[in-house]
Amino acid sequence: MANATEFKVVIYTEEFPPLNYMHGKDGVKGYATEQVKKLMTAANIDYDIQLTSWYRAYQLTLTTPNTLIYTLLRTPEREALFHWYCPIGLPRQISLFKLTDDMAIKLHHLNDAKAYSLGVVRGDYPAEYLLSQGFKVNENLVFSTDDEANTRMLMSRRIDLIVQSEQAFYFRLAKMGFAKNKVTKVMPSIDGRTLEACLAINKNSDPKLITLLDNTFETIKPQLKKDLQ
Repeated sequence: MANATEFKVVIYTEEFPPLNYMHGKDGVKGYATEQVKKLMTAANIDYDIQLTSWYRAYQLTLTTPNTLIYTLLRTPEREALFHWYCPIGLPRQISLFKLTDDMAIKLHHLNDAKAYSLGVVRGDYPAEYLLSQGFKVNENLVFSTDDEANTRMLMSRRIDLIVQSEQAFYFRLAKMGFAKNKVTKVMPSIDGRTLEACLAINKNSDPKLITLLDNTFETIKPQLKKDLQ
């Protein structure tokens, strides 16, 4: 097995509470962050967690060996792009929300949402999926750098709908001072999938590093799963 001290990795993430978020002087926190830290500590790997925009985090990990990203939803479209460590968070669905008092919006199918403006994050899975379903940028998709910006646009009525996971969205609303009853879920899942929340590494990373992480993750995986219960 490789000597763990030979590796120094960069781990990218975004502001996505309660899984991963900046907490003042304490740095990046969140329950997914704690799972990642436990893995790195168990493997005795030197690491640096950097919080940045999702698009930048995704592109850097996709193109740079020995870099990792979380919390990344595991989808069939992404499967071959990374090497995966799952789960580090609870499985989730991606839902559509509107303002509760906007009585005009009624959706029966995803295609019905094409008549409205939807806030998404550039490079994130919901944006990728909606583009694959015929939604168009500047027609019905509004790109932002993060979900907090999208939330502000929804609450100020600059967009009609927002695409987020329920747990993260409600956490973000509370953090921003908005009541949960101000929004209503109009579609529980945009794709009918329940997705694993994962840590992933660039697939061209050092094979010895990948082996070390694989072996360590399998060893501590039962405890990580227990922590999520």
